Amino acid sequence: QHTRNVQLSLQEYLQNQGFEICLAYDGVEAMEIFHAGGIDLILLDIMMPNMDGYEVCRRIKAKEDWADIPVIFLTANTQTENLVEGFNVGGVDYITKPFRREELWVRVSTHLELAESRRTIIEMNRSRDRLYSIIAHDIRSPLSGILQTLEAIDKGYIGLNGDELREIIKLLGERTKETSTLLNSLLQWTRIQ
Repeated sequence: QHTRNVQLSLQEYLQNQGFEICLAYDGVEAMEIFHAGGIDLILLDIMMPNMDGYEVCRRIKAKEDWADIPVIFLTANTQTENLVEGFNVGGVDYITKPFRREELWVRVSTHLELAESRRTIIEMNRSRDRLYSIIAHDIRSPLSGILQTLEAIDKGYIGLNGDELREIIKLLGERTKETSTLLNSLLQWTRIQ
């Protein structure tokens, strides 16, 4: 009954702070909630019936879709010596019971912000990688054309009379300038980033 009172108190306080809360009374029920999706942060009691918090955390971190969800352990003062285990299984922080509401709010808010920042960085890295792939393709095309033209000249497929040579040199110059401009833009963008 005490545990339920603590949970209801947590739920009421966090809802009043504008958070949406899903409440589970044991590890099995918690796993069912995670399967439903939409969880941004987990407050996890170490001592729970059926499955303790460590095991729940292990299972969460074993799933690729859930691995990045921050887990904050709730623990009694007498359990603090076991917190290393909580960090070893993937927890990011802990709050001792009885907890202070201001501390709870700060820790929850901080870890939600950190998780959002991490997601933003990951997405930025994916965008950067896509950009690099496009740029590599855009650089490869003109370079390939330049190399093919030079190879054709070397093998004698293209005659080198005055007008033809001037036209080829002009074309090679244009392609080289395009490629150089693209590379300079990439270097400038990289410096800005």
